[in-house]
Amino acid sequence: MKAIATELNAENVLFRGKPFAISNVHRSLTQETYAGTHWFNVKDSKTGKVRPRSEWVTMEVPPIIERGIFDRVQVFLAERNPRRTPPRVVTGPTLLTGLATCAACGSGMTLRTGKFNRIATTHVLVARRRGRSTARNARCRWLAWTVWWSISLPIGS
Repeated sequence: MKAIATELNAENVLFRGKPFAISNVHRSLTQETYAGTHWFNVKDSKTGKVRPRSEWVTMEVPPIIERGIFDRVQVFLAERNPRRTPPRVVTGPTLLTGLATCAACGSGMTLRTGKFNRIATTHVLVARRRGRSTARNARCRWLAWTVWWSISLPIGS
């Protein structure tokens, strides 16, 4: 979202006479009106509560964003929602965060650095502290090579 807002601002595109903010981009990519469908009668005017969907009234409007792109953005945003996936998994430095597990105990592996951040290892931190795992640390280079080899083997066949 920030990259889109930055790009639009670099091209001097304005949103209602002002530079784009991240919230403007987010609103444009999440409100269905920008994809061509606007909903009326969604909330009760007196109580402010959302009405049943059967009472909503739809109106077709000229789309600003193509429907296919809008739908793909919705899937992308749902996958990266912090309530579903913690931000540390989405933006972390390790691509295997949340995916790599210990073969011995099944616990998730985490990144740990040593010797002034020169040697990075993955290990089973929580399980080791609780005494459930005796697994050794794995060097990140070895783990990355193993994953790369197992992925590229079927592709090369």
